[in-house]
Amino acid sequence: MLEFGRMFVKDLKGNHVRCPECQSTDVRYSESHTIKDIWMWFLKQHSLRCRKCRKRFYARTNEAANVVWVKR
Repeated sequence: MLEFGRMFVKDLKGNHVRCPECQSTDVRYSESHTIKDIWMWFLKQHSLRCRKCRKRFYARTNEAANVVWVKR
């Protein structure tokens, strides 16, 4: 069985970003769909989605510099 790595998104302080709904750290970057998403991107507020509860939210991240891939 092939298993993919888990993605941890980190905030500017180096802490794992948590979902505001369920507090899970298993979040991913979400595609931008609206003008608000583009505006928030300029403010370094990236759109994220929780893999556990599917909630979409914004968090301040440093994007690729703060993404760590961990193999299970």
